[in-house]
Amino acid sequence: ELDSTTGLLNKLATTNHIQRLISEKTNAKSFFAMLDIDDFKAFNDTYGHSFGDEVLRTVGKLLSRKFPNAVVGRFGGDEFIVFARGTSESAVVDDFEDFLEVSGKAEIGGKRYTIKCSVGIAWSESCDVDYARYFDEADEQLYRAKKEGKHRICRKKIV
Repeated sequence: ELDSTTGLLNKLATTNHIQRLISEKTNAKSFFAMLDIDDFKAFNDTYGHSFGDEVLRTVGKLLSRKFPNAVVGRFGGDEFIVFARGTSESAVVDDFEDFLEVSGKAEIGGKRYTIKCSVGIAWSESCDVDYARYFDEADEQLYRAKKEGKHRICRKKIV
């Protein structure tokens, strides 16, 4: 099922799709990222909820373009999840750095806005990591990114 605001997979569909991929137990490198729009409430408070929805749609589109072979979904509120296999850690970090740069000068309704995001990434080279472990580690890294000043990427390799 799709999220009605962004058109991305909703929380349940995202979770189910990722769990299905994880259950395949391929030995490919995998990453699980959680992304949160920094100070999202300020967009709603300043410009209204319709504009906030445009911010969510914009972030969703940018993520889908940057990670075309990944599972990209809206987890809820201003949080998104990205999961993919078969790519290097450095490539993933580079892609998220590019995403942060592009989202930092996003265009909405013909005007440029600075959309800052924090990203937490859990990374594994093993097929023995389950959804809950990926989720918990990525969530912990997202919290760390917020705590360390926002608009950054924090990551951890799961061994």
